Amino acid sequence: MLTRRIALILLAFAFMLSYLPVGTTYAEETTAKNPILWADVPDVSVIRVNDAYYMTSTTMHMNPGVPVMKSKDLVNWEIVNYVYDILADGDKQTMSNGQNIYGQGSWASSIRYHDGKFYVVFASNDIGKTFIFQTADIENGPWEKHELAGGVYHDMSLLFDDDGRVYMVYGNGTIKVIELTADATAIKPGGMNKTIIQNASAPGGSGGLGAEGSHIYKINGKYYIFNISWPAGGIRTELVHRADRIDGNYEGKVALRSGSNSNGAGVAQGGIVQTPDGKWYGMLFQDYGSVGRIPYIVPMTWSEDGWPVFGDVNDTGIPAELSKSWVSSDNFDQREEKIHAYHTVTASGENDDNGSNLAPVWQWNHNPDNRYWSLTDRPGYLRLTTGRTSSGILDARNTLTQRTFGPESTGTISIDVSQMKDGDYAGIAAFQANYGFVGVKMSGTAKSIVMAQGSASSVTEAANVPLSQDIVYLRVENDFKNRTDKAYFYYSLDGRRWASIGSTLQMSYTLPHFMGYRFALFNYATKTTGGYVDFDHFVIGEQLEGSNFDTNLKQLQVGGVQVSGFSPSIYSYAIDVPAGSAPPQVTAVPNDPDASVTITQAAGVPGKAEVEVSREGLQTSVYTIQFDTPSMVAIEAETAAENTENAYVSGTINGHTWSLVDGQSTKAMLFGPDTGFAMSGTDAATLASGSKLGYRINVPAAGTYKVWILAKSVDYNSDSIHVGLDNQYKFTANGIEGVSGGQFKWVNLSSGGAAVVGGAALTIPAGVHELNFWGREDGLIIDRIYLTTSNSAADPIWPPVQEQGPTASLSAAASVKPGASFAVSVKLDHMIQNVYAEDITLSYDADKFEYVSAAGANDNIQVVGEDTKTAGQVRLIAANIGSVSGASTPVLNVTFKVKDGVHDTTGTIAATQALLGVTAAGTEIEAALGSASIAVSSVEVVVDKTALNDAITNAQILYDAAVVGMQPGQYPQAARDALEAAIAAAKAVKDKANATQSEVDNAVTVLIQAADTFKAAVVKPASADLNQDGRYSVGDLAMVASHYGKDSGSADWATAKAADMNNDGKIDIVDLAYVATKILG
Repeated sequence: MLTRRIALILLAFAFMLSYLPVGTTYAEETTAKNPILWADVPDVSVIRVNDAYYMTSTTMHMNPGVPVMKSKDLVNWEIVNYVYDILADGDKQTMSNGQNIYGQGSWASSIRYHDGKFYVVFASNDIGKTFIFQTADIENGPWEKHELAGGVYHDMSLLFDDDGRVYMVYGNGTIKVIELTADATAIKPGGMNKTIIQNASAPGGSGGLGAEGSHIYKINGKYYIFNISWPAGGIRTELVHRADRIDGNYEGKVALRSGSNSNGAGVAQGGIVQTPDGKWYGMLFQDYGSVGRIPYIVPMTWSEDGWPVFGDVNDTGIPAELSKSWVSSDNFDQREEKIHAYHTVTASGENDDNGSNLAPVWQWNHNPDNRYWSLTDRPGYLRLTTGRTSSGILDARNTLTQRTFGPESTGTISIDVSQMKDGDYAGIAAFQANYGFVGVKMSGTAKSIVMAQGSASSVTEAANVPLSQDIVYLRVENDFKNRTDKAYFYYSLDGRRWASIGSTLQMSYTLPHFMGYRFALFNYATKTTGGYVDFDHFVIGEQLEGSNFDTNLKQLQVGGVQVSGFSPSIYSYAIDVPAGSAPPQVTAVPNDPDASVTITQAAGVPGKAEVEVSREGLQTSVYTIQFDTPSMVAIEAETAAENTENAYVSGTINGHTWSLVDGQSTKAMLFGPDTGFAMSGTDAATLASGSKLGYRINVPAAGTYKVWILAKSVDYNSDSIHVGLDNQYKFTANGIEGVSGGQFKWVNLSSGGAAVVGGAALTIPAGVHELNFWGREDGLIIDRIYLTTSNSAADPIWPPVQEQGPTASLSAAASVKPGASFAVSVKLDHMIQNVYAEDITLSYDADKFEYVSAAGANDNIQVVGEDTKTAGQVRLIAANIGSVSGASTPVLNVTFKVKDGVHDTTGTIAATQALLGVTAAGTEIEAALGSASIAVSSVEVVVDKTALNDAITNAQILYDAAVVGMQPGQYPQAARDALEAAIAAAKAVKDKANATQSEVDNAVTVLIQAADTFKAAVVKPASADLNQDGRYSVGDLAMVASHYGKDSGSADWATAKAADMNNDGKIDIVDLAYVATKILG
């Protein structure tokens, strides 16, 4: 055991040596270059006390909260304390009962020092309060906590004036001031409380993000308030206002509007600080993609008329070498030093001190449960024990994090998984709302190494490698160079041979978390609690290492052709194939001839083929190829210029609207004119005031559709669009210029990778909907629109091969004799979904044909209603017991008769309406319509008894099925007797050898009338508006049909009995017939 422990220590030490020094030095340069912290440290607030600088920032849902950083030179910072360990312990803070505080928690603190005390004030969005903490020793505490009345004060800044009064400035767009008591513990009763800058955004430009992030200072008798704004069409901009009195009047100007050499996003939001030698600097930050919001130190001087002047954002001008003391490797040895944060006592004991002291670089995701982690249970290891079950890493307790950093960063762990339980997951993650992890999964008694990607809505396991040992090494590598924003995942069985695993994570900065990516160590249970893992070490590095093996593919072919867009480092592909096709064969060639390739072909379409590449017993890469036949909708954008019910333009905003212009080959729609205007708001009122494109679409099948547009943007100020469905806002896609580059290009708005952000797929039920586009930035041109369920990254093919939608087709004999009855078969073709009911209207030449009857194509299809009130038209309502679907399924046999005297002509019978009830929820879709032409031959004197036989058969079925009684759906005895007599009379005519055609026809008419009279005598049940939409429709019938055959003994009778129209304890034809009669009115 001792030898093993020594070996592990040496291995960990080897890791440390391989990565040190962590700091990036500039040996040949004299000053530190920005960014000084290439990591997520936003909303910075900085002060100087003697020769030390202290800075607080935002970490939202992470605990302990509000980190306190210290520096001696303004560029090298270390974490020395936190303000609090936790703020509250409700369901949100403990991620219980489906709640969380992602993106909330503490925001935008303000730190100040006055008369020997430190003050930190901030708002907590999840509990709706503002707190001010005080201490005489910011590094060692203790802290006092005070709550300020009035709820959340947005982005506040504290000022201790030289007359003893204390103020807090805050707001968004409109900047306000409120006075505190002299000891800064409460709002001062009767103190100043007023708006001091009405439109603080004005100096930076209109629209966009209103001025916020206030930082107030009193310098040389003047009050200066710094804010950030983000005007429409511009970049993040630092503003400054000044006045001689704290309550104004304020004059303002742009203080800084600049990106950096490596990133065009504006460097803005923050305050200023003076060095002991009298120099001034701004401490600001910049949005930098998925690594987060990163601080910049910007030199500052004062103009002759007293305005701040910021210098070069790329160079701090401070002689120093940069280090990274704010992140750290860790052997998880117990530390003597504790974090001296304000301690919140909880009734559950979850926040009690457990005797273990972590390094200050670590923060827990949400509140930790201190009962289930330890550095002392096994000295030299971090033990994470599962204390509850979770659905995944996003709601798992005791996930331990620290910052990732740029331009490259790696995190490596050694973990003992011998005590995991069935359903447990443990490992290391690149953690944000869209996360990826490499870890160990326990399934029964079998362990495997898995790589997964996920979000709040879904998780995909991209690779699974069996594991037969207890110690495993895992690594996450992050590439933030040039905002590449990719994470890679690796594993090793011995700490030497590293294999890549799974897929590359395209990291994305999302507002739900509002935080840069974190390294996250986790252990969560999905079935049983009590399992634990021991982390031996965590090692950070600043260079991507990759795999020791070249086990990627150099060729991946489908049907003998290289996969479009193939790259050895891309592991997932989607390929569309025509409906009914067999899955194509996959072949692959590895880069390394010593590697082994195993291919599992797809069994069908849809289906998935897998290619596993391994070497020396390590499965290192898994490529997947998904074959699908997608559903799609294609639209020419310019059809909106016609302003029909199917496509239109609506609205004008600030002189901007959608208009017709030249497209790639035909015409397109421009949101213009191009003046730099932007409509950023997405609330209902703003969208209603905007300019909208609307397109009526018939979605062939329910699914998750990606939205593509063939678009052209002018520049980065014309490359975003608001997207909606059925006039409801869904998402805003931004970054089209990164694909378009000023040319017409296909752009995937839903999942455009790093270039096009903010998009989402649309979950659309089958049927008719309206697709909407609201103009956001002017200058954008849309030529074509393509919705598809395909996951393929390849550009859409235009014109697309249109998928055939559901169709009601008709077939009949090409020719019939005069006076003859004939059958028309109604089929449903190209049905993807299950159809439970039909509402079909057939129109026919009334001067040539007459309708006789209709019946289901089989015993499971029942015609439960008909309407013949309109001449030349019959409306049929049918229910399908068990549903129908497929390429071509007969549903109705309809009988017509050639009218007397009609011969030597041709007539048409056509479907003029076909509404289909799909799913048990009552969804309706429209089918395309078919027709049939029937030729009537010359006169032949033949008595045709076909219609009479059919009428007798139908009447006999009706008679046999009838139940005598007075319950709904039953019939009076007299009515049944009358029908029996009519059937007997008709049979007498049928059996009469010398019956004339007139007698036969009359018998048919009399019998049909008798049947109609009998149907009308049925005892009626109650209301049939089952889906409560205020009308009777095939949707209601579909709900009854979906429960057909169930009775009071069925397991789901509590749900099904709503379809029991006559309350006889069963769902049968009587219930269906009743709903149909209601539909027909």
